[in-house]
Amino acid sequence: MEQVFKDGNGRELPMISLAGDKYVIDLEHEQLFSVANPRKYIGLNNLDLASDSDSFECFFDLKSRAITAISPYIMHVPDDVVMLRIPMDYKLDPVWYRRQFHWDDKIPQQDQPITKELQAEVIPLRKTYVARLALENIMKAFDKRHRVTISMRHPRRHGR
Repeated sequence: MEQVFKDGNGRELPMISLAGDKYVIDLEHEQLFSVANPRKYIGLNNLDLASDSDSFECFFDLKSRAITAISPYIMHVPDDVVMLRIPMDYKLDPVWYRRQFHWDDKIPQQDQPITKELQAEVIPLRKTYVARLALENIMKAFDKRHRVTISMRHPRRHGR
């Protein structure tokens, strides 16, 4: 039987799966906390806003099961790190969101349904900008060692 977590008003808090780990969504405290270890949490204010502005993004280490940072000087793409794309707060817990902004009577619940099985999108790093960043850093290091310039831009076509 799955453990149930409730807020101060007795309302059951929704959950989300982050790379296979269950987290409780606690928007009142702006965090996701681990069902397995409630002292382990992810602060939503520490996450980056995705370019689509409709989700949060972070790097997640599959070994330590924690958020991690990627160095701007990365030279290889780690196999045990992925990017997580987490829905925005109004999708994580639409009931809390409507109540917080006193929109209960303005936005019908059917317009913001609660998703029972929320899952963060797990994106391999090779499908993100990190792979290109690592390649660019390798090429810069090669350039410095051999005093040559390698460009990743496409050469101009002659005659145009």
